[in-house]
Parts: sequence; structure tokens; C-alpha cells
Amino acid sequence: MHIACLFPLCAAVLLQAQTPSGELTAMLPRLQGWTTPQAPGRFGPDNLYEYINGAAEGFLECDFQALVTQAYEAPGGKSLTVELYRHADPDAAYGMYSQERPNEGRFLSIGAQGYYESGILNFVKGACYIKLSGFGLADQDRETLQRMARMIADMIPGPEGLPALLKVFPKEGQIVGSQRYLRRNVLGYPNLERAFTADYRLEGKIVSLWIFAPPGVTQSSEMLAKHLRNQGHSDPVKPGQLVTLVDKHHGSVSLLLFENRLLGAVGGDPQRHGVLIERLKAGLKAPS
Repeated sequence: MHIACLFPLCAAVLLQAQTPSGELTAMLPRLQGWTTPQAPGRFGPDNLYEYINGAAEGFLECDFQALVTQAYEAPGGKSLTVELYRHADPDAAYGMYSQERPNEGRFLSIGAQGYYESGILNFVKGACYIKLSGFGLADQDRETLQRMARMIADMIPGPEGLPALLKVFPKEGQIVGSQRYLRRNVLGYPNLERAFTADYRLEGKIVSLWIFAPPGVTQSSEMLAKHLRNQGHSDPVKPGQLVTLVDKHHGSVSLLLFENRLLGAVGGDPQRHGVLIERLKAGLKAPS
């Protein structure tokens, strides 16, 4: 009787562990000398606004799936808060991290990449974006946050590197810390999505390069065709043909379909766009 009653309980525990929030809860470390005064907080796409009302939309655009939070306390008024965000895939997690990361910071080799500021340590690994904050840690601030971060990073599955397409962008002229990933509404257009970007300072002007990487083989060409129609460009475009538009918000925008990727250059001198996009093509052709 008692043994039989255990089976539904075990099944429920196993099911909970297999959910995104259950997986995240299993990553919460135990720290000697620290207590957890409350049970972990759990949030999903439907109620994320209850935790980060003003920032929830940005996470949802990056295909946020689940959040688990945990507060820790130690004697002397010390406290830690851990936020474990799970996204649909590593690109989406990096996208959210890259949008909140400072352009210049004290970057750390934790997970794929992390950064530290006084009382804050954020990092990304796999499909997870982790945010740590501390209070009252004094001269143990950085050491404590790093120790916690490394414990969590060791429990997150997946490779530790940043998305491979970031290596394609040429280094010459690239503005440090400008690499980003946008999941949706790229350049403010709902039909443009899933794009890596980096900014360049050339001849005193800022130019951004883009690599659109939708998952389907034909989605890049469909995305280009739809965007050109929306911009009033009715002429047929051949594969490999560079198309330059004048955008009222961004100035000159050049786009080129290369294999299953859509490549772009925005801003600056449009006469330079072709050369810059050729550099992206060369990076994509190069062996990884």
C-alpha cells in the first residue's frame, strides 16, 4: 500500500525535473555557510512580467522559456540572488545576454562569456543566461560571485563557446563589444529576424554588418523577397546580386543572398558595402 503510493510521487518528481524550470532548479548550488530563506521562484512566458515587468518583452522576443530565482543569505547581512533564464537555444540566450552586456567591461572566461561589475556577475552558456547579484559582500564580492558562477556553469550542459557565426565578422575596424544577436524585429522590421551583427568605424562613420541565419534552407530568400516587396522594390533579384535600398530610418541598406544566409550592410558609405559583404562571404567560406 505504502510502496504503491510512492509511484505517483516519483513520477511527479521525475516529470518536474524534466521541465525547463525543473532543470534550472537542479542547477542551483548549495553554498557552505549560506541559507535559502525561501523556496525558488519559478516563472514562465505567461508571468515573467511579475518578476521583471519593464524588461519582460525583450526576453520574450529572445524565445524565453523559463526562469528560476533563488535568494541566499549569510551572517553579517550578506545576500546573493541567482536568476537562471532558459531560452529556446544558445543563439537566443546569447542574444539576450548581448543586449544587456556593456560594450566595455571586465569580461570573464565563465561559460561562453561573462562580465563582472561591482555586485553583479552575468554570463551565458548553452541555452542559459545567468544573472548573479550580491549585497554586503565587501572585499569578497568578486570572489564570491565568481565561485557561485563557476559552480552553476559546471552544471549547464552544452559547449562553452560563443555562437560560431560571430567569428565570421572581420576584425579590422570592428568596434569592441558591438557584437549582438537579435531574434526578431531586426532594424525595426517584423519580417527580418535571427541576425548576428557587429559595428565598424570606417572613415569616421559607423557601418553595421549583418548575418541573418534563419533555420530553414529557403527562409533567407523568402525573407529577402518579402522585405524587398515591403520596401517597394519590385525588380527581380538574382542569386548573389547586391541590392541597395535607401531606408528612411537607417540610411543605405545593402542586402545579398549567399547560399542559405542573408548578408547585409547598414549605414555609412554605400559604395563600401559591397567590399564589406565580400569579407563576410570570405569568412563563411573559410574552414572553421
